[in-house]
Amino acid sequence: MATLEWASDSEEDETIVNVDEPRKLQSEEIENIVVGLRFAVIHTPVQENSIYIHHEKTRRKLAQISIKPSKIPELKKTILQQFYSSVIAPGEAVGVNAAQCIGEPTTQSTLNSVAPNERLIIQEHDGTTRLVTIGNWIDALLVCNESKVQYIP
Repeated sequence: MATLEWASDSEEDETIVNVDEPRKLQSEEIENIVVGLRFAVIHTPVQENSIYIHHEKTRRKLAQISIKPSKIPELKKTILQQFYSSVIAPGEAVGVNAAQCIGEPTTQSTLNSVAPNERLIIQEHDGTTRLVTIGNWIDALLVCNESKVQYIP
């Protein structure tokens, strides 16, 4: 239901303005929403940093949208629900999949950062050591274990 308001108190101008037309959020309205994004009354430095990042991202996004004023409370409720449903309690297990997602990019970037002429010290089964380049060593492993190598197209 639209809220209607007189545009002017003068007798000549009797136009009616719909005050529930979509508009940009005002800075006070944005701050009213953002201030609810917090973990606790007192935050650790890590939580403070995380909260700061969430506040800044939310401010930027809210500044871009247009919304009917009557829908602002609903928007705030939805944002707060989404924020609090995404928070994981300290000590809660995040699962194997999450651990893999966290570790995989680091592992992959480490593997991609090794040059083929990088030198390695290899210790053999008998305890002797030898100096090899990683490229030649991997090539030799592939040749020796050809039946175990799977090529992915």
